[in-house]
This record gives sequence, C-alpha cells and structure tokens, in this order.
Amino acid sequence: MPPQNSFINNQFMNYRHVLCVYPYKSDLKDWKFIPPFGLEIIASVIEKYCREIEIVDLRHEDRELSQLIRKDTDLICFSVNWKKDIPFVTEIIRSIPANILTIVGGRHATECPEEWLEKCPNIDMLVRGAGEQVITDLMKGIDHEEIPGISYRKN
Repeated sequence: MPPQNSFINNQFMNYRHVLCVYPYKSDLKDWKFIPPFGLEIIASVIEKYCREIEIVDLRHEDRELSQLIRKDTDLICFSVNWKKDIPFVTEIIRSIPANILTIVGGRHATECPEEWLEKCPNIDMLVRGAGEQVITDLMKGIDHEEIPGISYRKN
C-alpha cells in the first residue's frame, strides 16, 4: 500500500484499488442524465497505474460510498462540478478514512479551492482546471511542487 499522502513522498504508483466518484445523488433539473465524462477521462489516465479501478456514479448507486470502500482502496478521486448538493458532497468527502489518498477536482473545486480544502481537511490534493496532465504527472512520480494546477497543504 502506498504511504499516507504518497504524493508528498513522490511514490504515486502501484495502487491496489482506486475509486473515481461522481458524488451527486440527483440529476441537474434540466438534464435527466449526463455521464461524468471528465471523471471517466481521469479514470482512463489512472488505470495503468493501479491494479483495479471503479467509477462510481452515486446517482445510480443504491449502496453508500462507505460500502464501496474496500480494505485495499488506497486512492479516491472526486469530481466536484456543481454548486448543488454541497452539504451532501462535503459530507461524502469528509467521510473518507485518513489513510486513503483523497484528490478532488472538477469545475466547482477549481472555482473554490480554498473553500474545499477548508471544509474537507482530509483532501490531500485539489486539481484546478483540466486534470488529465496533472494526474499523468502525479502518476509518473513528478514532484507535486513542480506541477502547475494543484492545491495542497504544506506541513
């Protein structure tokens, strides 16, 4: 298992089980269903760096997220795009155990990175803007301080 906060230790490889989570329970009013394409793209980048990956769309999931986290889950990525359901999304992110690396990206996270880092102390890293290159760089082990487009806590 990668060490806690493995991006800090520059050992971002060989994950056993990764969850990519779209953390909303309802569709947007005007659209009945929009697949989380951005999250699917991020999952395709991560896929070659892990043994198993799952995309979880909570709109279509009867189980709670806690039931989907396994003993071998070592990375969870969230796509936070909308201003809706903020209390629910915050609660879901805050529920992730501290030993699991937690990365948040998406439109709303990009617009309000400080807010998300403040609300959710267990977020290890927040990706601002398009995440494909950031995730690729992280997965390749490039030092996080050299990667533009991320927010994280120092010390």
